[in-house]
Amino acid sequence: MKYETILLEKKQHVGILTMNRPDDGNRETVQMHEEMLAAMETFNEDNEIRTVIITGSGKDFCHGASYQRFDDVTPFELMDVYQEVEIWRTKMMDYPKPTIAAVNGMAQASGAHIAYNCDITIMEEDAIIAANAVDAGIPCMKSFQKIRRMIGHKKALQLVMTGEFWSAKDAERFGLINYIAPKGKLMKFTMEKANLIASKNPIGMRFLKNTIRITRDMGIYATGEFSNTLIPMLMLAEDTQEAMNAMAEGRKPNFKNSDIIYKPWAKNSGKVSKERDKDGVLCA
Repeated sequence: MKYETILLEKKQHVGILTMNRPDDGNRETVQMHEEMLAAMETFNEDNEIRTVIITGSGKDFCHGASYQRFDDVTPFELMDVYQEVEIWRTKMMDYPKPTIAAVNGMAQASGAHIAYNCDITIMEEDAIIAANAVDAGIPCMKSFQKIRRMIGHKKALQLVMTGEFWSAKDAERFGLINYIAPKGKLMKFTMEKANLIASKNPIGMRFLKNTIRITRDMGIYATGEFSNTLIPMLMLAEDTQEAMNAMAEGRKPNFKNSDIIYKPWAKNSGKVSKERDKDGVLCA
């Protein structure tokens, strides 16, 4: 697939996806969503890639979605657009490999959703994040429950009702992000964390991501019982045996990543009609 809105790079066991519409603040379009889904599937199918970084080109991470007036669009047609957006967000949460957002500059509205939907979120020390779709008249209704689970009910209400712009320090203090990177060293810092995660048992990481996905709405007891059924299978995997032997012998493991347990991800994701999105843009 030819990519026009994103850039892809591979560094050993790390895949890097860069949103590449800097002249428009890397605002999301339907085309960008489709290209990002295709790129993430490519990374998923590459057994050498164990961790994926998402970042933005230019000075900002992502200013959210592009806007257009929908004077000639019916509510049902607009629902299709939003369903495609939700497919993208859900698939990002359920991605089978660890994901890291490297946030430079501004991440606002749906751009903030990309940032905190990744497993690990890193902000450069002068970066800003805001769930401020409320400023465009469309509060973050779909994302509130996700944010509430991350930072608590009261802080989530504060974020989505006020549209406040949070500094990296505030975002870390409230639990919305994981790390703050020094100015000018965002990608260096992020690569260090990505390589650390990529150094772990890739089969174990897939079990972990799959278990998190399946048990998201389970109670503690049910989650424990489900995990107990997987641990014996995980322990018999070749890469797990290698990890245990390496730890016992005081050496670095040599993973083969030979036991793939979760392949389907972005297949049959659906497409939004270009006739309803002639300018290649989304609303909020």
